[in-house]
Amino acid sequence: MNTLFPLEFRLPTGFSYYDDFLSEAEENELLAEIPEIELHNLSYHGYKANRKVRSFGYDYNFETNKLTKGAPMPPGFEFLIKKIADLIGIRENELAELLVTEYPVGSV
Repeated sequence: MNTLFPLEFRLPTGFSYYDDFLSEAEENELLAEIPEIELHNLSYHGYKANRKVRSFGYDYNFETNKLTKGAPMPPGFEFLIKKIADLIGIRENELAELLVTEYPVGSV
């Protein structure tokens, strides 16, 4: 069959996908934690994006192009940070930033 696009699923170079990385219980923990985080619209060189974000560990300011020390990682994400660190073979404290992003319907 001739197709315009390839049928096989390909990930971008350097991107890894782990099927069922989170258990249902872990997913539910995150779904309970995320609404507790105060998000703000991302501002990018004077443009206010519809998506909302919150950085932990470090925060990059797109207006000043500066990286600054940010809020500490929320305790509710400790299990996720440990799980990711274990998966990629690093210490938990080597994961320096956590970015939570909400893409409301219609946002770009």
